[in-house]
This record gives sequence, structure tokens and C-alpha cells, in this order.
Amino acid sequence: MSEQRNWSRRNFVQVMGATALSARGLASSMAFAQGIGSPKHAVAYAGSGAGTIEVFAIRGGRAEKIQSIASARPAALALAPNGRVLYAANEIAEYRGLPRGTVEAFAINPDGTLTKLNRQELSLSATMPRHMAVSHDGKKLVVAAHGGGVYNTLAIEDDGSVGRVTGILKETGDSDGRTTQPRATAFDRVGRIVSADQGTSRLRTLAHGDGLIPHTLSATQQGDGPRHLAFAPEGKLLFVAHGDSLQSYEYNYEAGHVATMRQHLAFSGVTDGAEVLAVHPSGRSLFACDAGGGVAAWKVNPSTGELKMAGRQAEEMGVLQALALSDDGRYITTINKERGAIWGASLDATGAVSNARLLARVEAPICLQVIYS
Repeated sequence: MSEQRNWSRRNFVQVMGATALSARGLASSMAFAQGIGSPKHAVAYAGSGAGTIEVFAIRGGRAEKIQSIASARPAALALAPNGRVLYAANEIAEYRGLPRGTVEAFAINPDGTLTKLNRQELSLSATMPRHMAVSHDGKKLVVAAHGGGVYNTLAIEDDGSVGRVTGILKETGDSDGRTTQPRATAFDRVGRIVSADQGTSRLRTLAHGDGLIPHTLSATQQGDGPRHLAFAPEGKLLFVAHGDSLQSYEYNYEAGHVATMRQHLAFSGVTDGAEVLAVHPSGRSLFACDAGGGVAAWKVNPSTGELKMAGRQAEEMGVLQALALSDDGRYITTINKERGAIWGASLDATGAVSNARLLARVEAPICLQVIYS
């Protein structure tokens, strides 16, 4: 059974405030230098292979676990735009005797802990979901089901719970005999869905009208198939991560079209994780979980969008499965599944990663979301 503590708002303030942690808390926390590489305070949510979501309060470089709540194989986590709900994609092949995955919704309480709202089934054959995204208006959820080659969109209710499936698109293989393997999804700035299919090396744009409607289809050039997507802040540049390279494309959000590839950069590639690519809020840096360990970084020319490799950084963190940047671009939090670790580090004005420190231990962490404040 999962362990869950019901903390009051006062408890949370005590943990996140200036009051020092108790001796027991200090002993169970992984602390680094006070105020270095740490936001003022944050709450980290780590999906675990043990079938839980682990919740940590982070303050002054210290992480204290405040909750462990059951979740069925949480392979990906996503936050509502208002920061009040956390969604989990359950990487399962069967639910209630039928071939389908599920998603779960959890209300985020004032103290950072979670309360489960509901669990919603996906469409038939939408098995083993690996990634999802929430629309900018917080009204829709799109899920990429890797096992069945299916995309689902689901309504989000006013209370944040997940409603019924409103759109289904089952992909097919290509003329070369390659099978479809949906890996990542993202909403563009006008609400269309962009998806990455690792199996067929295709990028697809989807519209949500009367169901889920294919809009445009593009083939990625070179690489071993796209694994993750990230938009630059203005929405006109799309970064596509592969297992052996990185590509950048012009993106016409008015037409919903992935246009010309600007760059193809070979490097050791990204790891197999849910959130392995992130753009700095300024749009001037790009980060990835490097397959060789640590964080790969690139400088982004604000005028041309050209990428320049800034090297592999914070290699002491090992091979990472997810990373999350703070809204002000000053902090980064990551997870390492093999070591069972959550790491925190600083980002300077140039986007360099420094002061990496171990925050906490988690059994087999898979995915990560962080609320910074």
C-alpha cells in the first residue's frame, strides 16, 4: 500500500519557510549548500516504477518527502496551466479486461500534496501511453499511446478531472514496412497538436474539430526516429530530439505546418524518457538529457534560431530520464532512474548548468514535474 501523509497548509509553510528542518528531516534529506542551485521553494512530483507518485517539498537545497500516492505505472506527468492539477499517463496494456491504457488526474492541494480526482480509460487499443500534453487553455489533454499506435484527446472538466475521449486517431505504418510508434506530443500556440512518431520518423500536425483530424504530415530527415519535441517560446521554431541527433525546423503555426529543417546536429542523442528536452524561458538555450550522461546544452541565436553546441554539463548527475526548468530560468531539476535520484542545479544567465547536488532518493523514478515559486 502507498503511504500518504495529510499535511495542513501550516505544515507546508513550516517545511517551505525559513524554519530549519528537524534533525530527522535533515537525516532523511539530501542537502546541498544553502541557497545554491535551489529555488526559494518548490514541489517536485516524481513518477516511480514502484507504482507511486512521490511528492517532495524543496527548500534551500533540501528535499523532504511529504507524500507517496498510488499511481498505476506513471510513465509521464503533466501539469495544468493553472498549476492546480497533475495528470499521469498510466503505461499499461490492459484495463478492466480490455486492451487500453488510462490517465489519472490529481488535485494539487495548497500544501503541495495530491488528492486523486479520477482515472479515465483511453480508447480500445490505445495501450502503453508514454507521453501527453495539456492544451494552453487547460481544456484538453492529448495522449500518445505507444503500444497501439493511437492518439487520444480527452476533455478536461471544470474541476480538472479527465473527461471522456473526444478524439481518436490510429496511425498506420508506412510504405517501407515500418510500424508506428507514437512517442511525443505538444500543442502549438494556436491549439493544434504536433506529434512525433519514432517508428516511421514522421511528424504530424493534428486538429481537434469533430474528433481528431489529421492536418499535415512531414518526414524527419536522418536520425533514428523522433523521440521528443519542444517549441521555442514564440512558437515559430520546433526542436526535435532523436536517439542520435537533434534537428530544428521552422514551424508555421498559422498553417499548422512543419516547414524547412534548419539544422541537423549529430550528438550522442537523448535518453529514453518522458521529458528529455526543454527550452530556456528566454528562448536562448536548449537542454536535453544526454544519452552519454548529464545535460547537453545549445545556445540559440535569437535572430536566426541557429543552434551552437555548448557542451555536455553536470555529468556527475549520470544518465537522466527527465528534466524541468523553473519559469525564471535559474534552476533545473532532473531524475536519474538507475541511481534512484533527484538532482537540482543552478542555471546562470548564459544557460550554463552548475552546482549540481543530490536532492533526494526515489525508487526507480521515471518522470518528473516541478512547481517552482
